[in-house]
Parts: sequence; C-alpha cells; structure tokens
Amino acid sequence: MFFPMYVATSSLFSGQQQVFPEALHETIYLELPDTLVLILLVFWLGKVFLGDRITKRKMQRSTVSKAT
Repeated sequence: MFFPMYVATSSLFSGQQQVFPEALHETIYLELPDTLVLILLVFWLGKVFLGDRITKRKMQRSTVSKAT
C-alpha cells in the first residue's frame, strides 16, 4: 500500500507543483512528503520482515534459559 501512496504523493507534490503557491516551488517543503513516505516504507518493510525473526529469537532464548 505504500507504493501507491508514494506514486500519489510524488505525482502531486513533485509533478503538480503549479497547484501550490509559487513561494513553495523551489523549496524543500514539496519534497518532504515523498521522502517521508519512502522512509516509512523502509521502516515498515524492516519491521514486517525482521520483526518475526527478532521475536522468534527472543522466544527461543527465553525457552532455553527456562529449561536450564
């Protein structure tokens, strides 16, 4: 769902700059939504793919320590 959101934000904020005031055209404020969506995408992918591995390791360590 992040990829369609990235396409939508980049097409609005980077591709349709004429709908915003001219004072914002050459500033970084129109690039921030694109960057924020990409950062959230990378964070969420890391959480989803690495989160299960980290949780499983913690569970394995706790069961090993309880057994000894």
